[in-house]
Amino acid sequence: MANRFLRVGQFDYLQEVVNRGGLKLYVQEVRRTDLYRFLTEFLTPQEQDSFFVKILIEKLIEEKSNESVNSGAAA
Repeated sequence: MANRFLRVGQFDYLQEVVNRGGLKLYVQEVRRTDLYRFLTEFLTPQEQDSFFVKILIEKLIEEKSNESVNSGAAA
């Protein structure tokens, strides 16, 4: 994902992505947007059709849904 769509080289991945706390934080800091928005608004339809991108988008939607349920229960 980072290599193909964010153009992070294989050797730079550890320093650039992992040291920043993962892909979500990397996109937030470098691209100045959240990962979901990056995937849904900045990738072409062909790139969004990638198997891994589809799975990641589904997981992010599920994560947001879980966060809203948890915050609603806490209120």
